[in-house]
This record gives sequence, structure tokens and C-alpha cells, in this order.
Amino acid sequence: MKFCRNAGFLLLITFLVMPFYASAASAESVRVILNDKQISLSKDVIIRNNRTYLPLRSLSENMGFQVKYEAASRTVALTRPETEIILSLNRSDVVINGVRKTNSDIPFVRNGTTYVPLRFIVTATAADIKWDKKSNVITVNDKTFAHYSDARADYWVSFDSGKVYFSQNGKIRELAGANVKPLEQGSIKTHYFEDQSLLLTVDDEHGSHMTIFHNRYQFLVKDGQVIKKSYYTYSGNYAIADFQKVESDQQYLFDGNVLQLIDRQGRLSEEYDLNTITGETGTFIAEYVDPKFALVRPARNLQLVYIDLNDKSSEVLYRKLLTKEEQEYWESINDASDPYFVSTLLKLEKREGNTLHLSYRSPVTEKKVNVQYNIQ
Repeated sequence: MKFCRNAGFLLLITFLVMPFYASAASAESVRVILNDKQISLSKDVIIRNNRTYLPLRSLSENMGFQVKYEAASRTVALTRPETEIILSLNRSDVVINGVRKTNSDIPFVRNGTTYVPLRFIVTATAADIKWDKKSNVITVNDKTFAHYSDARADYWVSFDSGKVYFSQNGKIRELAGANVKPLEQGSIKTHYFEDQSLLLTVDDEHGSHMTIFHNRYQFLVKDGQVIKKSYYTYSGNYAIADFQKVESDQQYLFDGNVLQLIDRQGRLSEEYDLNTITGETGTFIAEYVDPKFALVRPARNLQLVYIDLNDKSSEVLYRKLLTKEEQEYWESINDASDPYFVSTLLKLEKREGNTLHLSYRSPVTEKKVNVQYNIQ
């Protein structure tokens, strides 16, 4: 059966709530918790015949399903690794992983919105479901996937197993050699090169116990095979969104110590060992990468360092851009575990040609200061 993508097709999906609670709750008061996270619903909840109907768009995005709709046969296909569910609108038949079954809760359309039964999705995924009658909360525990779709393919990462999958010729395959550690949460990003190779990036950034954890997995893929990969990890008071205001178009692999650029043809540059170049010990955070230079931060103090990739030299920027009094203050603390100190550090605001515009909060005056650095 052929399916075509329809990104604008909005479905609502039925959630099987305990069949014995016919008057359990009003639809407006029902909340859905998926894997300890409340789902933000795109449409109101509807209760019909002791069943609670939820927006498929909200649920499928959180459960990692690819959704395809075939208008001619009025069927909906929900697909993710190890699971395919095909539902027929206004008919009772359903197909779960190739096995045809009868659906007692027939999908229906109301006000142009399609509602389909989640009971079969729950059955197919073996998710655990609980209903708290007192608080009107539906709790779903599911082996969730991160899902990303671009113009060429779909990609999934299992939060439980760490396996990476991609679609090829309508079939889902595991990307061998691309396993990641089990994730708390995650996002996927792709970049294609002129030789048809692919840089697949999986990011997981989350906070716990006043600490930010960031894991990044990168896989350079060609012809469905991983030809090189890197893994980077950081934990501390640094949040990417707080510092990385300017993104570079340069693609690269980075493992916290070694930086390697990837050109438009998918070719790898030489390896740049940041410990050797800077004389620093420990790992780094790559904040901005260009074919000629990179801005990085040693994880131990988060001070911004300029790396010249041509002559492999480095410069700690605060020593050039701050007043002597400010430099002395930073050097007296220089502690990446101090949230106040971290909040004062240099940040790249924008780039104009060979001029980098940066800012910092002066630890002396408490005011924001704008400075410039000319690319060497």
C-alpha cells in the first residue's frame, strides 16, 4: 500500500480510558502524562462512549510516529521502528504489524478533524496505561523514540536502547554502528553534502539537580554506512542556549578534544587537537566553527578562546578585550562551577565580515559591555 506525506493533515487519536469509568471526567479536565511529561494538546480532549480522544499530532510527535495519509483509501499509517499501524477511517478494520484485526471503536470525522482509536496503538507498542480517576490524569509509559523527518528520509533514535534507525525505500533499517547511550530526551538534526554523504547529529541536553547535562553524538554516513563518528559530553552550569547565539554554516566532528572540519563535498580535514594547540588540559566546548578559526571554551573555566586553524595558534580573549581590573577579577575566581562567574563571561553576539561582536557583563560595574575582535 502506498502512502503520501501530508504534513498539514491533522488527526485526533483515541485513547482507551478504562472502560468501566463511563462518567469519570469531563474532557476539558483530562491531562495526559507521557513518560513523566505532560503533553501539550493541539485540540480539546473529546470523550465519547467511555473513550477519551486526543490529538494525534500531539501524541505522535511525542511517541515518535511518522504519520502518512492516503486520501483515496482513507487510511492512516502510523510508523516507527518495530511498529506499523494502518487504520481505516469510518471502517472497523485495522492492521498492526501486518496482522489485520477488527476495531470496535471506529474512526470518525468531526468538523473536518479525524479521530482514530489509540487503543490499537497502545496494544501495538505494549505501552503501560493508568487512569487516575481522582485527578483526571492519564499516564502512559512508552518506549519512546525521537523522530525527525527531512526532505529525503525519516530518522529515529530509541530513548531506551539508543539504537538509531532510518527509512530507506519505504522500509525502516537500523543504522549499524550509530548506537548512542540511552537518553533522557533528544533531538535529531541532519546535513547533506554534495557527495550525498550525511552528517547525523543527536543532541540530548537536560537539567537535573542544578546541573546541565549535554551529550552530542555525530555520525558521518555514506551509502547507509557510518564512516566516522564522534561523541561529546559535558555537565556543569553551561547551557548552549545561554551562549551560542550565532550559528556557523561550517560542519564538523568534535569529541571534546579533537576538531575535524567537513567540507561541502563531505571530505574531512586534518584533525586539530585543542589540548596541543592551547596548552589546556581536559575537554572543550565548541561554540563557533569557521573554515579559518574556531571559538571554544575549556570546560574547566568556560573562558572563550580563539583558535587560528591556519597556524594552529590560540588566544584567550578576555586577556585582550577586558580591562586590567576585570581580568584580575576573572582570574581570582575562574571557576566554571560558580553561576555568577559564568553569567559574566564573553559571548559572541554577531559576526560582520572579519569582525566578531562580543559582549560580557562587567564584574566591576555590573553593566553589559560590547567589544570587538578582528579575525586574524
